[in-house]
Amino acid sequence: MIKALALGAHFVWVGRPLLYAAIAAGQPGVERAITLLRDEIDRDLALMGIRSIGEITGDLVRKF
Repeated sequence: MIKALALGAHFVWVGRPLLYAAIAAGQPGVERAITLLRDEIDRDLALMGIRSIGEITGDLVRKF
């Protein structure tokens, strides 16, 4: 999601993980999946030295 936003996306769909969570565990599974996604994004932003999604820019992506 971070890479897509850095490359210029205005939004990113994350439906598939939530669908799998709903099938596997219902609402508690979806809530857990949302928590995991949020924690992963927060951790990745912190590792890049970014405080919010609004600070994501295209220069964060390494292009070969």
